[in-house]
Amino acid sequence: MCDNTTKITKTTKTTKTTKTTKTTKTTIQKKMINFLLFYMIKYVPDNPLPSPFTSSAKFNNIMSLNTPARRNASSNSNSNSNSNSNRRRNNYVKKEKHVINSDTPYPDSSISILQTEYTHTHPIIAENNSTLKSFIDVCRLDWAVLCSNKTRNAMILLDTYWNEIQYAIDWTALCGNPHAIFLIEKHLDHIQDRIDWSELCSNENIGLMLEKHWDKIQYNINWYNLCYNKDAISFINKYWNCIQDKIKWKYLCQNENIIILFDKYWLSIQNKIIWEYFCKNKFACPLIEKYWDQVKNSVVWTSLCENRYAMSLFEKHWDYIQTKINLRNLCSNPNAIQLITQNWSKFKPIIEDSSFWSNPEAIKLIELNWSNIKHLINWNYFCYNPNAIMLIDKYWNEVKSKINWKSLCANSNCIYILDKYWSQIRHNIDWEILCSNLNVCILLEKYWNDSIQSRIFWHDLCLNPNAIEFVDKYWDKLFNNIIWESISQNPNILILLERRTPQVEHRLHWTYISSNKNIFE
Repeated sequence: MCDNTTKITKTTKTTKTTKTTKTTKTTIQKKMINFLLFYMIKYVPDNPLPSPFTSSAKFNNIMSLNTPARRNASSNSNSNSNSNSNRRRNNYVKKEKHVINSDTPYPDSSISILQTEYTHTHPIIAENNSTLKSFIDVCRLDWAVLCSNKTRNAMILLDTYWNEIQYAIDWTALCGNPHAIFLIEKHLDHIQDRIDWSELCSNENIGLMLEKHWDKIQYNINWYNLCYNKDAISFINKYWNCIQDKIKWKYLCQNENIIILFDKYWLSIQNKIIWEYFCKNKFACPLIEKYWDQVKNSVVWTSLCENRYAMSLFEKHWDYIQTKINLRNLCSNPNAIQLITQNWSKFKPIIEDSSFWSNPEAIKLIELNWSNIKHLINWNYFCYNPNAIMLIDKYWNEVKSKINWKSLCANSNCIYILDKYWSQIRHNIDWEILCSNLNVCILLEKYWNDSIQSRIFWHDLCLNPNAIEFVDKYWDKLFNNIIWESISQNPNILILLERRTPQVEHRLHWTYISSNKNIFE
């Protein structure tokens, strides 16, 4: 391994051959040295590598950056040292004004401009400032999984080592990553045949790219995904006259940014609307209200009853609507409680089997009518309702025999009940579900003993984001129970990795760590 002061320069002439070796072993060794020199020459940097890689020791395995398959998450950390250098590249995207390509098949004269100015921008990379946390070893990262890491820094890191790792890219994950647009644009001419166009058309930052590179990508568009993409509405509106025959109406009707477009072209498109999906769109209600007389016979009431933003429409036209609405669907709508209260006699007969009981906003109504409706309660739904805990506590002696323990243990607010009546109910607890409850560690710390430890479902506890501090606090007791594959998927695993790096880094599954947003400073 050469010193930092030594520079290896690429030459086209081969060195003079040495004398014939005496053994096969010596020949093989020399071939290996030549092979390594080739890679060292190819990837030597002109300057020391930038932060976060301040130590050349982190690059002692250049071959690990060039493996075509995803590295095993639990691969050995002590791999052979082949090189301490990688190519340094300047990573930036020049900031350019938003200009439509002159080669676009759609002349400006046929373009309908949005009522509001299109101001979408995508991440601009001014410099290479991707900074891994000090305890993250870049050689352990899974480059394919890193493509799904939805952070700007992850994309900068991919760009930094693009030439070395591009064949290991997961193109589906990269194309769907909202922070990857600058990377795709930068290398577009060389990667068009690898792009997953369906995922790219779903990318929430694709808007500007559509207009800048339309001449290159227009024949690869997945119109189903593009019509559903909120960020594509400005483009669709701008080129409406030229692309309306490609529109997939089922998906466009579900797009939440559709209101300006539909209002603008209402007369020509109202017969193409798929009302089953449009009525579920939270921004459909102003248009339905505006064109009420024209569309009231087209509305799909089952769908509209699930729309949280339709209540003002229902109240205004109740006399017409009340015979058409789906009462069961309306019972599950969090914003429908006032309507249900005002028309209680209509709703009371159907609430027993509805999800009305899981509606957090329904608790006041339930409490007011407790004596009349308590026999109708669906306990599967009710025990899961986060606001039902106060009523369960209030009428504990009356309802404790009716509790659905699976639903209660999944309730984020159940800890109060479990703690208060612990001696009575500890044998009824569903520990598999409770271990996934974000607040379970409050109980574990208070009542921890060998009996409880034997009931823990370690897979679920290791996945629990709030359990990392508990695991760290009782490290010596819990170490042998940790399921490393599960805890590696925990979004807060870096807390443990930072505090106990030597103990855990070789046990963790780095495939999962690579997708963690918090690996960067």
